[in-house]
Amino acid sequence: MLSKIIYAIRFRINKLNSKKVIGKNNQIINQGSFYGTVIEIFGNNNSIEIGGNSILRGVNIYIKGNNIKLYIGNSVSIKGGDLWLEDDATKIWIDSNTTIEKAHIAVTEDGKEIKIGKDCMIAKEVEIRSGDSHSIIDYKFKRINHAKNILIGNHVWIGNRAIILKGVEIGDNSIIATGAIVTSNVPVNVISGGIPSKTIKENINWKRERI
Repeated sequence: MLSKIIYAIRFRINKLNSKKVIGKNNQIINQGSFYGTVIEIFGNNNSIEIGGNSILRGVNIYIKGNNIKLYIGNSVSIKGGDLWLEDDATKIWIDSNTTIEKAHIAVTEDGKEIKIGKDCMIAKEVEIRSGDSHSIIDYKFKRINHAKNILIGNHVWIGNRAIILKGVEIGDNSIIATGAIVTSNVPVNVISGGIPSKTIKENINWKRERI
């Protein structure tokens, strides 16, 4: 019975864009380019949408559940790393002109989402996680660590090895320093760093170019 209700898609898309799709009502709308990317889908009615001029190189996309949506906007570049979506009706949204370098972005638990704004710059070995993957329970065996949404604003720079945890909102134009662990909200136009992360400089902005 399980094999009748769980469907899988696994395919590798290279420069020739060859692909193999097996499943039920799983949709991929691709206007970008894939190189060495692996996509696995287990479930039904899931969708992946990739905008024009976007490029994914060596990315692993894993979907397990139903009614899940992965949206990648126009002119997004993702080099390596993982996009991981589990449970039902979860969502990852990556807006236009964002660049991501070998990060692990994982959303779990029904209805939860991770949203990344426009023109963000996410460095290598960053982790962005809406949940803890496993259960923490109190003395009454009640779970106390449910997943929460993550919202990253526009034009946010996240440095190498930073970790963004559940429930966090990061304001526009802010910078997360290398190695920071972010457990609470970050205002707009600040540098936030440390463990746990806190504001270390205010009234800043940043540019990709050295000027």
